Amino acid sequence: MQHVRAREILAMLEKQIFPASHFELQLLWRFYRPKPWSMDHTLPFLKMHHPLQGRYQERFLNQPATVQFFFFAPAYVFSYSSRGSCPAQGNRLLDRWLDPVFDEGCVHGSHMALWCTIRTFSKHAIELGNQQPPSPVFFVKPNNCIQRTGPIPVSSHIGEVHHEIECVLRLNQQFEPEAIAVGLDLTDRLVQSELRSEQLPWTKGKCFKSSAYIGGFRDWHGSFEDLVSEESGFKLNLWVNNTLVQSAWLSEMTITPRAQIEELKTWAPIAAGDYLFTGTPSGVGQLHPNDSIYATLEDREGTIFSSIETRCK
Repeated sequence: MQHVRAREILAMLEKQIFPASHFELQLLWRFYRPKPWSMDHTLPFLKMHHPLQGRYQERFLNQPATVQFFFFAPAYVFSYSSRGSCPAQGNRLLDRWLDPVFDEGCVHGSHMALWCTIRTFSKHAIELGNQQPPSPVFFVKPNNCIQRTGPIPVSSHIGEVHHEIECVLRLNQQFEPEAIAVGLDLTDRLVQSELRSEQLPWTKGKCFKSSAYIGGFRDWHGSFEDLVSEESGFKLNLWVNNTLVQSAWLSEMTITPRAQIEELKTWAPIAAGDYLFTGTPSGVGQLHPNDSIYATLEDREGTIFSSIETRCK
């Protein structure tokens, strides 16, 4: 990329995202000519690491990939040039970016809904003793259920926490998938079952803090059909304590993502930037403190498109 274009991008970011008093273009530009043994290039990132940072997360994440690179670059360099662990230093700096706090206003995706479809894999419906519905059935999580990094707070939740790995789609203006990620729809199964037995809404069993853990999104230019194709589709894998507990191709879905979105379009106020949790395969189970978690969304060639690697605390 030419230097002129890079400067234009940085100027745009300075104007749109951070007040000039907190973010100086000259300081950030110093990063692009660093010496590996110098810490000077960390100054711009440290300077923009201020209390308002987390509020702009969604605005940042909806910028083009090139823009994201220029903003994240100082964090990566800092992590690789510091004395501590590279991942630890990087996470320490990026945690505030990844905190799900959203700015108010007309930021694209800042008030998105998380549409979640139940029993889309027949084997999962069977393992819980349920019938698969003839058409898609949904519940909705608020976006402040989202967690993107850090340990899963199992011990602080009053009740059980069960894992459900899912493919998560971010929708564009035409309600087609623009990006895909692996996600965990965390569920308090005991509370959910008790409420269901009394024919009451089971929001408490699905919409608690950190109940929507989402890995990094990756741009997707294919169709709904491509996601579940036997030639080009994707596979979900979840390991708990290095044991594979959930694994299924999206082609095994009996209620497809296309059927899900077509049903939503008939009645739901879906909007660009909304997330669609497309359902979990069989193998769900309870999580415990100190459990290790590794979840992937991979293609037919074994390339990992999105992953989650964390622990329960």
